[in-house]
Amino acid sequence: MSINLFRKGFFMASSALLLAAACTEVIDEENLQNTESGVLMTKVINTPSASVEGTLLLCLTEDAAQLMASGDLSLRDQFSAEVGINVMEPIFTIAPGKEDVARRHNLHKWFKVEFDGMDNTAAAAKLAAFDAVVNVQYDKVVTPTSDLQFTPYYPSPVQMASDASLPFNDPLLVDQWHYINTGSSHVSNASYEGGDIAVRDVWENLTAGDRRVVVAVIDGPVKYNHPDLAPNMWKNDGEVAGNGMDDDKNGYIDDVYGWNCVKNSGDINWSNRNESGHGTHVAGIVAAANGNGQGVCGVAGGTGNGDGVRMMSCQIFEGGTSTLDASAKAFVYAAYNGASIAQCSFGYEGEGAAYKSDEDYKRIFGAEYDAIRYFM
Repeated sequence: MSINLFRKGFFMASSALLLAAACTEVIDEENLQNTESGVLMTKVINTPSASVEGTLLLCLTEDAAQLMASGDLSLRDQFSAEVGINVMEPIFTIAPGKEDVARRHNLHKWFKVEFDGMDNTAAAAKLAAFDAVVNVQYDKVVTPTSDLQFTPYYPSPVQMASDASLPFNDPLLVDQWHYINTGSSHVSNASYEGGDIAVRDVWENLTAGDRRVVVAVIDGPVKYNHPDLAPNMWKNDGEVAGNGMDDDKNGYIDDVYGWNCVKNSGDINWSNRNESGHGTHVAGIVAAANGNGQGVCGVAGGTGNGDGVRMMSCQIFEGGTSTLDASAKAFVYAAYNGASIAQCSFGYEGEGAAYKSDEDYKRIFGAEYDAIRYFM
C-alpha cells in the first residue's frame, strides 16, 4: 500500500510546489553562485505559505542525528550562530525497544527548531547551507476539514418513535439516515430508501465491531468520558493517570486515553473555548456504542456486548489549530501503542500540490511521510 493511496483518505488543499532547480551549466562566477543557491534550496522541501513563523523542521544526516542523540550540542550552537535558535528538539519520541525500527524510518533524524529575529525563508536558506542538514521543511498549519462548515446536529423537536425493525435500540439511530435510509419524510422530503452506506448488511452478516481493532482518531480531542463513547475507548491500563510518571515505560507520561500531540502531554483537553468538538464527533461515527439505549450508533460500535472497536485519542488540535509536526507525532504514537487504523479528517492550507506519487508527497510533507511509513 503506497503513501499516496493512504493519503486518499485525507482531504488536502492543493497548490503548486515551488522548488528552485540547480543550474547545470557554469559559465561565470555569478552563475556559479546561482548554482550553489539552487542546490541549497532543493533541500527546502515545501513552501512557506501557511506555515508557522519562527519554526522549521529539519532532517539531519545520520552522523548529525547521532551527535545530537549523544548530548553534544555543538551542531545546535552552529545553527544558532546563524539563525538565533531558541529551541531545538526531536520531533518524535522514540519508545524504548523501538530504536531500530524507528531508525529504519528516519524518525531519529527529524528535529524542530524555533528561532526569532529572522523570517522563515531566510532561516531556511541559512540552515540548508549546512552539510549536516538533509532537508528543511516549513511547519505547515493544519486545519480540520470541516472547520468552516461543521455545525452541531440538533434532533428534530418531534422525535420519531423507536423503530422496532432497526437492529439496535439507540434512540437516534432512526435519524442516522446515512446508515439506514428507509425513505422516511421525517429526515427529509427528498429522502429516498437505500440512499445510505448499507451498514445494516455489514452489521447483520459480517461484523459490527471487533475489540482487537484499535482506531487512532487523529483529530481534535475525543471526549473519552462521553457516555456513548466511554465503552469503546482504548485505555492504556499500564499507565496511572495523573502521577507524572511513565508507568508502562513506553516513553510517554500519563497517556491513559491517548496523547495530546500539541502539548506533548497525556492531557486530552476539550476545555479550550475554541474547541469545536470535531474529534468527538468523528469518534462517534467510528464507534459510538451500539445497543446501549442512548445516543447514536457507530459504524463499528459493536452489538451491545462489549465488542466494539477501541478508539485512541491522538489530539492534534488545541482550540482548532495545529501544525504539521503534531500530526506526524500522532502517527508514531498510534503505531507504538497498537493502533491499526488511523481516522484522519484534516488537511493543509496554502500548499496544495496535486501530488501524484509518493515522491511528490515526500517532497511536501517529509516528516509526516516518514511517520506514516512507520505507522504502516
